[in-house]
Amino acid sequence: MTFEDVIKRLRKPGKRSPERFISTWTEQEVLDGEATECYVVVLRTKGCYWSRTSGCSMCGYINDCAEEAPSENILAQFEEAMKGHAGQRYVKIYTSGSFLDGDEIGVDAAQRMLTAALARADRVLIESRPEFVSRKRLESLPEPNRIEIAMGLESASDVVLRNSINKKMDFEDFRKACELCQELGMGTRAYVLVKPPFLTEKEALMDSVATARSASNLTNTISLNPVNVQRNTLVEFLWKRGEYRPPWLWTVLEVIERSKDMDSRIVVSTVGAGSRRGAHNCGGCDSAIIDFLREFSLDGSTSPPDTGCDCREQWLDLLDIQGPMQCSADPHSFFDR
Repeated sequence: MTFEDVIKRLRKPGKRSPERFISTWTEQEVLDGEATECYVVVLRTKGCYWSRTSGCSMCGYINDCAEEAPSENILAQFEEAMKGHAGQRYVKIYTSGSFLDGDEIGVDAAQRMLTAALARADRVLIESRPEFVSRKRLESLPEPNRIEIAMGLESASDVVLRNSINKKMDFEDFRKACELCQELGMGTRAYVLVKPPFLTEKEALMDSVATARSASNLTNTISLNPVNVQRNTLVEFLWKRGEYRPPWLWTVLEVIERSKDMDSRIVVSTVGAGSRRGAHNCGGCDSAIIDFLREFSLDGSTSPPDTGCDCREQWLDLLDIQGPMQCSADPHSFFDR
């Protein structure tokens, strides 16, 4: 059994109706150096092609996808979702996959949605795997200089990408996609995973810092994404057996501290933070740190709270005593224990 087979065995592809979008909400973002409201739309498509074949070890987005989602359904979802748009200057369109994958969203439908969004907002963010970021596709987009493409780099280490995340890409794929976007005047955002499975806390810290540094001259924004345990994933399987813990919030703070001299803007996703399934400390100091992370993502604040919490010493001890990286281990051996 290969690593890809192990991850596929744990998945339960979504069978939701394509008639209704997944969610919308408003959040804070930065545009032209100022905080602004951002309208977020999550459309229900058939999801990432890789998740239907095998998928990444931590990603459970396929849970909310449809078996099939024709372009007319996706366009109807978008039109309904955009009724909640109230003049926000920034719009993000998520699909639980790749917006530029023509098999997930037809090219014409994608063009129509982008045109409609750009008519109502100054900036639109979409997500894609690097393999769909081609010159032909980018040059066909309406007003590409007002579009930002977010890509899941996760790690700059091809070993971690292969043996820990099962990403089915390497750093060179990401680099080429970013350079093409730069050439065409498009903004880019790199998702950097904090603590993939099979890495110790210290190795996860070092990998995130090294990844941010590798991406800093390629992308406008680096989004640190601490792992949150999603349903029907390899990470959840390990977590339930006590063989995985989401990152400490102290680790996230340390990644920021070691990355603050980089040219790219650093932001942090706080999805799931403070819960057992998300980045957390002891519970007593979590809220203050999470509040700081949210403020940091908007204004670059560099003064984390002095919580005086004893769990920081526990975290420091953990960094010292944990053994070497396990990402070369036979993944399906976990099923045999």
